[in-house]
Formats: sequence, structure tokens, C-alpha cells
Amino acid sequence: MRYNKLFLLMAITLYGILSSCSKSGDKPGENNGNTQKQYPAPNWQTTDASTLAYSMTAVISVSDSLKQTVSTGDEMAAFIGDECRGIGVYVERDSATPVFYVLIKGAADESGYLSFKYYNKQSRYMYSTDEIIHFKIDDNYGTVDDPAIPMFEPM
Repeated sequence: MRYNKLFLLMAITLYGILSSCSKSGDKPGENNGNTQKQYPAPNWQTTDASTLAYSMTAVISVSDSLKQTVSTGDEMAAFIGDECRGIGVYVERDSATPVFYVLIKGAADESGYLSFKYYNKQSRYMYSTDEIIHFKIDDNYGTVDDPAIPMFEPM
């Protein structure tokens, strides 16, 4: 009888140890052991363009620490609040300066600030900026020769 109780206690202890060591991070959105979460590829949809008659352009690159992993499958989008206002197109100018062109839509009386999100397909990491600029009709944020490099932080 004494051995049965000891065996039961050992089995419960072993079960507790094994269940607390379960593997995590294999699913998108879970922590993969790094400090960043992995995300599924975004499915960004822009706000109905018929209600947003005006536009501005953003030409954006990423910081040196992110440039090393930028590839053609990466995605970038512009937001005002939670509304997606433009989805970027990756253009491989040269390996030193990856660039995204984003056509951003807005209304004539737009007063919100723009923020950006960047998705790295290879690592499945998502980055975002704070609200950094106002929407301005026919304006540019960055240029082909001097792309804007906003501060992207991991989400």
C-alpha cells in the first residue's frame, strides 16, 4: 500500500513537470521563445475608396536592423486609427535600400494621424509605428531618393 501512494505521488509530480514544459510558439501569434510574437500574414483591407477621394504618397524604408531580412513577400500598410488607408508595394531598388510605396487615401477634412505597420514574411514578425504624421492631400512622406525611415517597434 505504501508503494502505491509513493508511485501515485511520483506520477502526479511527473505529470505536473511534463505539462508545464509543453512546447509553445509553433502557432502564429504565440511567443516562439524569442521576445517577439509571430503572426500570420496580414489580410489588410483598405477603407472604401469611394468615400476617400484624396491621396498622399509615402515612400518608406526600414531601419538598418530590419533591412537585412526584407524580402518581396513582406507587407506594409498605413493606418488612421484602426482603418487601413493604404497598402504598400515593395520595390527592390537595390539591396541596400528596400522601399515600400504606399498610396494613402483620405477625406478632404481628414484630421487623423497616420501610423504604419510592417510585416516580415520570413520571421512572421509584425512591427508598427506610433501615429507620426498628419494626412495631407497630395503630399509626400519620403521620396525615392530619400525614403522616410520611421521607427518601427515590434508588436
